[in-house]
Amino acid sequence: MNGILCVYKEVGYTSHDVINRLRRISNQKKIGHTGTLDPNAEGVLPVCFGNATKVCGLLTDTDKCYRAELILGKVTDSYDITGDVISEQEVHVTEDQLLEVIKGFIGTQMQTPPMFSARKVNGQKLYDLARQGIVIEREQKEITVYDIKVDSLIFSDGTILPKNEIRMPESVPERNKELVGAYITVHCSKGTYIRSICHDIGEKLGCGACMGSLLRTKVGKFTVDDSKKIKELAQLAEEGRFEELLIPADSMFPEYPRLEQLPDDADILLMNGNQIYLKQIPKYAWMEQEKVLLRMYDHTGRFCAIYEYRKDKRYLQPVTMFPDYIGK
Repeated sequence: MNGILCVYKEVGYTSHDVINRLRRISNQKKIGHTGTLDPNAEGVLPVCFGNATKVCGLLTDTDKCYRAELILGKVTDSYDITGDVISEQEVHVTEDQLLEVIKGFIGTQMQTPPMFSARKVNGQKLYDLARQGIVIEREQKEITVYDIKVDSLIFSDGTILPKNEIRMPESVPERNKELVGAYITVHCSKGTYIRSICHDIGEKLGCGACMGSLLRTKVGKFTVDDSKKIKELAQLAEEGRFEELLIPADSMFPEYPRLEQLPDDADILLMNGNQIYLKQIPKYAWMEQEKVLLRMYDHTGRFCAIYEYRKDKRYLQPVTMFPDYIGK
């Protein structure tokens, strides 16, 4: 059983819980996920089966989209609503102030991971240290926020107004109803902590903030609409239809050029996972680029590997091999 499955991780499960449940459902041991979601988060979790586990790293590197609840006026040690409250204060923030601050988070920046995270420092997970009351220096990581949009605003009386209605006079809340939060959509690079973004927005506004709910809506080409919950997957497995849901690994990377029908000498090198010299293959337009990842197929049309082309090299270099991959 080889391929990739789009799972909807529900609140309360860890990513590891999902893998364990899928092992029992599918009766397969070789399974891996492509990016951890906190137990209190939900949404898209691509899971790789069989030889497709070899592309876990490539899928983890893809962009992601989230919908998060931003709670103003509350600061916690974990940067989300599950943590211990450090401070609370009244919020006197206008819509324009919130939008202006949020806009400033778009772009490439350095981000410090929260102490309550799975990132390791000197072999120890940060959240294990945090639970012992230990706070250490964390190395900043470069991230990119491609876009942040405010979907709706939350007011102190519980009113939630979609962003496109806020400017309508009949929708503007009475002045005694304070803005206390928002639902935001974030499109970002791998390794971005949405909790940290929420915390930092609060710092910029001067009122503090933390994250409430979190839904991951997209990982690469996988969307929340494509995903299946564990209960649905268990039912499909009972009906003998589980394997129908698996997506071939090569179809996940349509942006990688497809290289096939190689000359015999290059085909042999491919099957052995060797370098393939450029003089052994025809010239292609992608050779003008500095660096390209390629989907490689043998003479039978079987997907065998992902190779890397670099303009400054004279050969193609294997990145990931699929010597007995079944999908085409």
